[in-house]
Amino acid sequence: MDIGFSIAIVLHVLPGVFWAGTTFVLARNGAQGAETLFFPQIGSGIVTILLGAYLMATMFAGGGAPLALMLGAAAAIIAFLVQAAMVGPVRARLATEPAARRRAATGERISALLLALAVIGMVVR
Repeated sequence: MDIGFSIAIVLHVLPGVFWAGTTFVLARNGAQGAETLFFPQIGSGIVTILLGAYLMATMFAGGGAPLALMLGAAAAIIAFLVQAAMVGPVRARLATEPAARRRAATGERISALLLALAVIGMVVR
């Protein structure tokens, strides 16, 4: 394994751990802190997804990626979209509107489930 590929794996896994970890915590605590973690989560999600696509294209250039890995990647992309759609629009109102907090918490819970499936897909592959 060359050094570039190893670096890509590290740069895929580390932001992925941050993204999943913060999502699990926010899902559990009712999205307390989502105001400050939204942009770091989105940034981590972008890096994780882009490097995951690079790694998949590199490892399975001729096709034939395992189904579990493909499903895990799809779950991560959907989790990203859920967070962007459900947390992003309400993050400015989280401190003052209970409905906004509930919406963000629901978005984090859905995303946490999807990211757990993504992790399982990577491990099972």
